[in-house]
Amino acid sequence: MADRDTTITEETAGADLARLLGDHAQFQDPYPLLAWLRQHDPVAAAGPIRFLTRHGDVGACYRDPRFSRNRAAIAESNAHALEAEPDEVLQKARRASISMLINQDEPDHRRIRQILEVAFMPAQIATWKPRVEAITDELISKVQSKKEFDFRSELAYPLPERVICELMGVPYEDHALWGAWSEAIVGAARTHEPTPETMAAVEQAHRNFYLYFEGLVAQRKRQLGDDLVSLLIRAESEGERLTEVELLGALQMLIEAGHETTANLIGNGMHLLLRFPDQYEILRTTRR
Repeated sequence: MADRDTTITEETAGADLARLLGDHAQFQDPYPLLAWLRQHDPVAAAGPIRFLTRHGDVGACYRDPRFSRNRAAIAESNAHALEAEPDEVLQKARRASISMLINQDEPDHRRIRQILEVAFMPAQIATWKPRVEAITDELISKVQSKKEFDFRSELAYPLPERVICELMGVPYEDHALWGAWSEAIVGAARTHEPTPETMAAVEQAHRNFYLYFEGLVAQRKRQLGDDLVSLLIRAESEGERLTEVELLGALQMLIEAGHETTANLIGNGMHLLLRFPDQYEILRTTRR
């Protein structure tokens, strides 16, 4: 095995690559295998997967229109579309989801990214720090006297939920709505053969996201504040602003991408610190 034996052959490389893709946690050190593949088999076959290890090849794939993320997002949307002739709200909801930054190719990706970056400049992020720290301290204070608690449900998940609600200036209870809608959409994206019930749930979730943020944006436009929604409404780069559909898609993306992924990052980070107590001790003793 590549992480136990430095002697790698074509036969062992194929088996180890399959093992790495099947359960990467088995590999403490995959780098000798990756180096061997880069030199001897840069486009390795692993069942239906082609595994690229050279920077140039990966970059070429990203630039190749046949790997268009936007086209893939449209295909995914169509695959989970139950209503052949959707009403106007559902049409806009689908377009908003497809218009997310993560679903764009160049040059639209660069244009939208540059506008979004205006709302996330370092000086702006620094203004959020005190409130984020206060929320973190509050959550920790609720569990610090407990001998045992569920780290994910009592810290890892509530923290990003509380923060994103705070930044957007909406009631904390709204996170429960977002969570249910996100679960329907993300869960369906992992299903190759969606049922009519799954497709209906996805379309309703997209509709709910669109109507929720349409109402929120309309409310903020009547009275802009210093919350994240207001910042994105104001955001402009080189005379360009987000269209309404792009703005609603950006808000949905922040919810879907900024919630589960952040919670998983916090949970995985704590897991690693517990596995490597020496690193945990460095963190505990390092001044903030």
